[in-house]
Amino acid sequence: MTRYRFPNLQPPTSNLSRPAFSLLEVILALAILAASMAVLGQLVQFGMTNARRAEDMTQAAIICESIMAEIVAGDRGLTNESAATYEENDTFVYSIDIPTGAQEGLLEVHVVVETNPEYSAEPIRCALVRWMVDPDYASSATSGTTTN
Repeated sequence: MTRYRFPNLQPPTSNLSRPAFSLLEVILALAILAASMAVLGQLVQFGMTNARRAEDMTQAAIICESIMAEIVAGDRGLTNESAATYEENDTFVYSIDIPTGAQEGLLEVHVVVETNPEYSAEPIRCALVRWMVDPDYASSATSGTTTN
């Protein structure tokens, strides 16, 4: 039988609890950490993509409303335009369509703003439709009436 120099030290046995982690536990923890970081990275990427898309959608809506306001105010003519580049932001193109014959004295004005295919691979589209009085009809109606 072997005698130990230090009587307080016991030989290692299998039923003693160890204060350290095993190699398997460390590898498993690192694998969980790596998988979690990959998932979080994807979530951040999706968030950034959606934030960029929401910003572009908001910008398209503002441009669409601005063009419609210019038409209503009379600053922009009542002419059909197709795929015209927006002057202040060339990443967007707009189209104006005014179909004829919908209702006498009324115009149906369609304004569509889209991302320019040269600048964006993912299309964004905003469309507005507004009914407004035909200026030619309104002026002919007022000039044809006389007051006594």
